[in-house]
Amino acid sequence: MTGTNTYTGTTTLNSGTFTPSIASTGAYALTGGTLQAATTLTLTGAVTLNNSAATIGGSNPIVFAGPVFLAGLNASLNVTNTAPTIITGVIQDAPTGGARSFTKTGSGTLTLTGTNSYTARPTSSAGFSMSRTTSPLAAATARFR
Repeated sequence: MTGTNTYTGTTTLNSGTFTPSIASTGAYALTGGTLQAATTLTLTGAVTLNNSAATIGGSNPIVFAGPVFLAGLNASLNVTNTAPTIITGVIQDAPTGGARSFTKTGSGTLTLTGTNSYTARPTSSAGFSMSRTTSPLAAATARFR
């Protein structure tokens, strides 16, 4: 997808590969498939991961600057992007109920820099595992590798 984008609706990725060069300001719902960027991509709209098994791939930086909502049993991101993948927005439980776990897989690095309020258990099956007791990752930078 190239050119000026004025679309403000929700973009849903269930399967296949979506490679925008310019992000819309609307929301994204990632349940499957691969999101990769043609150039550096900053998503300013809300992103929902609901029972997701989505991949963040490619070789260009992707920044999730808007809120990220976790829902369903497991919100999972497979990060294979060779460039930085960063969530600067607040990761929080979805209004319909939070996910039980937030899983990062893949060989890429996922960096969380926002003040997060989600209640899911964060884990990574790619060399780093993190568990918590009663408080989510808050006001700290966390790197999942």
